[in-house]
Amino acid sequence: MGDGQEIQVLGSFETFLSEPPYFIELGQTFNRELPADVLEPLLAQIRAVGVGFSSCHTEFVITERGPRLIEINYRNIGDQSDFLMSQALQYNLFAAVIDLYLGLPMPLAPADSHYAQIHCQIADRSGQITSVPESRSVERDGCKVYYEPLCVAGQHHRLDNSNRDYLSIFRGTGPSESVLSQVMRDLMDEFAVRFNDETVAQVAP
Repeated sequence: MGDGQEIQVLGSFETFLSEPPYFIELGQTFNRELPADVLEPLLAQIRAVGVGFSSCHTEFVITERGPRLIEINYRNIGDQSDFLMSQALQYNLFAAVIDLYLGLPMPLAPADSHYAQIHCQIADRSGQITSVPESRSVERDGCKVYYEPLCVAGQHHRLDNSNRDYLSIFRGTGPSESVLSQVMRDLMDEFAVRFNDETVAQVAP
């Protein structure tokens, strides 16, 4: 987030991928801060291409030679990660963007935040889906988790070894990484999608 002069970093999502040769995003963990040896080169690259006003998110990989920039997207992060980050930071990301375009000072995000995670339930086989829990929001042990099914009972799923194998997504925030991880694991068991009454793969980074 930038006002044309200063840039503040709101955080980053570490993405977990399936083993090669497939490329499936299994989940993400939100980190409020990045190490200096990663952050400084990234900011230098971002500034070099002229980014400095409003919201922006980048995609990068960490290599032995430092962060390698993949792409720069001059907008908020998508796929509802913007809502999750705003909730974790307790920071109105969307109002902050509007304020910048109205010429108002850039609102500063809190120095710390809650933890946030995204876990995906992914099919590990083809088959008939027999049981799909309804979408819901759950508050437990100080955590807030939203469960979203991406399939319906009675549907036949054909294994694709891609993001098309997503059966459900869990998005949550919590007061600590350990508490949130445990709550997410418990809810993934409780709200498991089943093929022929058998639980399919649960993925928790």
